[in-house]
Amino acid sequence: MIEKAEIRKKGSKFPVIITLVVTLLLSILVYFGFFTKSPNIVKDLLKDMPVVNNLIQEAPKQNPAEDLLAQREKSLNALEEQLQQREEILNEKEAKLNQKEAMLNNAVGTTNTKQNSQFNDIKSISNLYSKMNSQAAANALLNLKDVTLSAQILMNMNPDLAAKIMNNMNSRDIVSITEVLALGDVKNISNLYSKMNSQVAANALVDLKDVTLSAQILMNMNPDLAAKIMNNMNSKDAARITKAFSPMQ
Repeated sequence: MIEKAEIRKKGSKFPVIITLVVTLLLSILVYFGFFTKSPNIVKDLLKDMPVVNNLIQEAPKQNPAEDLLAQREKSLNALEEQLQQREEILNEKEAKLNQKEAMLNNAVGTTNTKQNSQFNDIKSISNLYSKMNSQAAANALLNLKDVTLSAQILMNMNPDLAAKIMNNMNSRDIVSITEVLALGDVKNISNLYSKMNSQVAANALVDLKDVTLSAQILMNMNPDLAAKIMNNMNSKDAARITKAFSPMQ
C-alpha cells in the first residue's frame, strides 16, 4: 500500500514537471524571436499559463517618431540648460564690472575732493605768505624742504609779492623753484622774473642748466625788462643765451 501511494505521488508530480519544461522551452523560443511572424498565436497559447504569463512580459511598442521627438526634447533641454548657465556667468561678470565701475567712480570722486581741498589749502597758505615780511617768507619757504610746495605757494600769490620774496633767495634756490615752475606755463615764469630784481633774475637765468629755458623766459618777457636783466650778465653768459634764441625765431 505504501509503495502504491508513493507511486501515485510521483505520478502526480510528473505532469507538473512536464508543464514547467514546456513553459521554459516556449519562453526560450519567444525570447529568441522564433514566433515573431505570428506573435498572436503564441500569446493565445501562453496567456492561460500563469507561470508563462509571469515570465514573459509584452515588450513595449516603440514608435520612431516618438523616439525622434524625445531626442529633440532632450537636446533642447540640454541647450536650454547651457544658455541658463551662460546667462548666469554673464550676469556675474556684469555685477563685477558694475562693482569695479562704482569703486573707480568713488576713487575719482575722492581724488577730486582731495585735489580741491589741497588747492584751497595752498591758496590759503599763499595768502598768508603774501602778508609776511619778504625775507621771513623766503626763509620759511626754503625751510619747507619741499621745492614743489614752495613753487605752488609762489604761483598762487600775486606776482609782485612773489617776486619780492624771491629777491631774498639765493640763485641756487631760485633755480630749483624755477625748474619746478617750468613744468607749467613758461609765460607765468616770465611774468614772475620780470618783476624780480634785475640782478637776482640775471644770476638765476645764468645758473639755470637749461639754457633753452633761460632763453624762453626772456623771450616771453617785455623786451625792455629782458634787456635790463641781460645788462646784469657778463658777455659770455649773454652770448650763450642769445645763441639759444635762434631755434625759437
